[in-house]
Amino acid sequence: MKNLKELISKINPLKIRGNINLPVKSLHFDSRKIKSGDLFIAVKGVNTDGHNYINKAIERGAVAVVYEKGEPTGNATFIRVKNTRQALSIISDNFFGSPSKKMKYIGITGTNGKTTTSFLVKSIFDSAGIKSGMLGTIYYNNGEKLLPAQLTTPEPVFMHKCFQDMYLNGCSHCILEVSSHSLSQDRVYSIEFSTAVITSISRDHLDYHHTLKDYINTKAHLFDLLKPGGSTAIINADLDSTSLFYSKVSSSNILKYSLNKDKGDIYPVTFTYDDNGTSATIGTPEGKIKLESKLAGNFQLYNLMAATGVAIANGVSLEKIVEGVKSLKSVPGRLERVDLGQNFTVFIDYAHTPDAMEKVLSFTKKVVKGRIIALFGCGGNRDKGKRPEMGRIAEEYSDFAIVTSDNPRKENPFVIIDQILTGIKNKNKVEIQVDRKTAIKTAINLAEKNDIVLILGKGHENYQVIGDKKIEFDDRVVASEFIRKRLNKNDFA
Repeated sequence: MKNLKELISKINPLKIRGNINLPVKSLHFDSRKIKSGDLFIAVKGVNTDGHNYINKAIERGAVAVVYEKGEPTGNATFIRVKNTRQALSIISDNFFGSPSKKMKYIGITGTNGKTTTSFLVKSIFDSAGIKSGMLGTIYYNNGEKLLPAQLTTPEPVFMHKCFQDMYLNGCSHCILEVSSHSLSQDRVYSIEFSTAVITSISRDHLDYHHTLKDYINTKAHLFDLLKPGGSTAIINADLDSTSLFYSKVSSSNILKYSLNKDKGDIYPVTFTYDDNGTSATIGTPEGKIKLESKLAGNFQLYNLMAATGVAIANGVSLEKIVEGVKSLKSVPGRLERVDLGQNFTVFIDYAHTPDAMEKVLSFTKKVVKGRIIALFGCGGNRDKGKRPEMGRIAEEYSDFAIVTSDNPRKENPFVIIDQILTGIKNKNKVEIQVDRKTAIKTAINLAEKNDIVLILGKGHENYQVIGDKKIEFDDRVVASEFIRKRLNKNDFA
């Protein structure tokens, strides 16, 4: 239980009506979760506005309400602020004992590469004896146990509870995947990052941001949240928008990484790869290191350089960087191999943007000895403009494509598929199978010796969203099922 006066001490209220010397049991921005003695923060969401539920929150027992518009009335204390989203972040931090001030925070943003870079940094920290927590797309790690991830970057109340748990579990660092939505919605507003990373920029979430310019500007906001003095920005110097990121920080606090030695503080000296992993000699400000990674994909080089930059910024020795990179065997749903002894390769990957899809397919094109069979779809109620582009990429790089459902949500999956097909000229190279399980069965049964089957779009996800329902579905499990059936029949050329 916390005192309301203490909780709101840093939010700069515009107006206070009522008693602020009140005990607060808990805090919520969802009125349905309010119980007697709780604080309700009214925030405007994507689909609804918490200000419409202030009376409901009071009826359920809220002793105080933080709001930003209108003049609500009722049996509660009212605190008006300029921005309730920012207030929510600050109050959450205060409620859980200001864990944001007790650990070092590494924020990693970018269209692609956030998750793999996070896993690499976590593995390096583990090797260096640095206990760290991690919040990201696949799961939340509080230093002692793994929790299922609901959002890449959680909402502030839950997030700061995780931070508190990390600190109490002995963590000194937190690795945080920072989504564009979380930056736009001020979920990480109260965090002062010691390290900020930009991995990549390409088209994504334009259903939310509307323009690529707005999306890039939102991503760059992470660097506004760097802790003054002693913090480090890790910037991909090969991005077109580097000047925007550089403008956010002083040059003395930047570590640049690039494929070009003249542009980067961290750069490749030698680099080789195949479908079993990656080997690279990396130049750094601390000297050269030889990295051996089990992660497949020539694009992994950027992730390796970014993680190296984070490690150097946090005082990790080159020896421990090498050890940590080698220790990471795979990242769930990121070119994750499904290998039951069949004579063809199956990769599961989360690629759901044109850029990510092209990177995975172009890599596969370089290493495949047989054919490429690519299975993919596009998510419903998301950016429709990328659908034909992903169709075009599939046609360009694969020998055969199977277009299916991803998470159709509330859209008609046949309409989504039709929009994908507008980007494909040669319809003889494509099969349409709206049911994803049947599509995976088709892909596995088509595969012959030395072929590579790419099952794209959902990666680590163990569900599929159809309409309002979230049903159990895991590409890895389904692919294994049909590979096993072929093995049992000895059905291999």
